[in-house]
Amino acid sequence: MKNYLLFGDSNTWGYRPASDGERFPFAQRIGGVLQNRLGDSARVIEEALNGRMTHWEDPLNPDKNGAKQLPIILETHRPIDFISIMLGTNDLKRYLNLNPIDSAMGVSQLIDTIRESQCGRNGVTPEILVIAPPQYVDTNQPFGRLFEGAVEKSKCFPSAYKEITNAQGVHFLDASKSATPPASGDGVHIDEIGSTAIGNAIADFIQANFK
Repeated sequence: MKNYLLFGDSNTWGYRPASDGERFPFAQRIGGVLQNRLGDSARVIEEALNGRMTHWEDPLNPDKNGAKQLPIILETHRPIDFISIMLGTNDLKRYLNLNPIDSAMGVSQLIDTIRESQCGRNGVTPEILVIAPPQYVDTNQPFGRLFEGAVEKSKCFPSAYKEITNAQGVHFLDASKSATPPASGDGVHIDEIGSTAIGNAIADFIQANFK
């Protein structure tokens, strides 16, 4: 059985848009969709944390630094055959003054950590898929004022992440081609339709590229 690790934030966790922290059932989350597609030969591991950053510290929301958490997670779940990274959404909080290039730098650090960890089967580096997160949308129910100005910034996620993945020689997927936060939501979180689309996109990628 192969182990597939999804390293992400609230959109991987399954946060229901415009809710007070409600979570979609597993079958409607990205991980559940992927598990269903891959079947019994695979074990999908959700390592998703609300508010998780790439490699930055959030002064108003501590203990969310993905770069600090990743080494422990890799050691916990070894051996890992495949790992996806879908982070960056929380880096664009208004008070942090960051942009997708800063997030891409953080993702590059995460890739280095995975390679150095020897967490793959027999110490081999697992396949790494970097996913540019869904872009923000303007809605009537914004997620507080946390993400003011993020709509335009988020459009640069795909190009920034593609540059890093090309340099690092790892796989790339653009989630914005599959899912967008619903107009009736909070502008940040995708719904079950978006989760299904991203889960299927990851499954399609795996089945097309790895035997």
